Amino acid sequence: MQRAQEGCVRDRDTILWRGWKFGLPQEHESAIEAFDPPRFFRDRMLTGRFAEFEHDHGLEEVRDGIVELRDEVRFTMRWGWIGAWIGSLILVPHVRGLMSQRFERIKQLAEGEGWRAYFRDQQS
Repeated sequence: MQRAQEGCVRDRDTILWRGWKFGLPQEHESAIEAFDPPRFFRDRMLTGRFAEFEHDHGLEEVRDGIVELRDEVRFTMRWGWIGAWIGSLILVPHVRGLMSQRFERIKQLAEGEGWRAYFRDQQS
């Protein structure tokens, strides 16, 4: 596996996210384990705070020039029923908020000119 560079991911890349959430340092490393561009890819957690975490990214053209993005995030928490309770109370709303922000940013990039920055190498 290779570490992903800034920009687009490729098959078998790993991605390392570092930051602070809820006042605690966080680190989450995922591997791209399924890759079928431009329609689908899945990342699965290698290391992080969850017991398990996987994220499917799907794109489908629904009609001429209109593309639908579908994301499915699946995770389980550590610590049994206490983790499940914390997950449903705190993390599910938090992840939904993050996904909403992500979708809005992707929409802005796709509908404007911002997407071009991610494809500099392919442009002539």
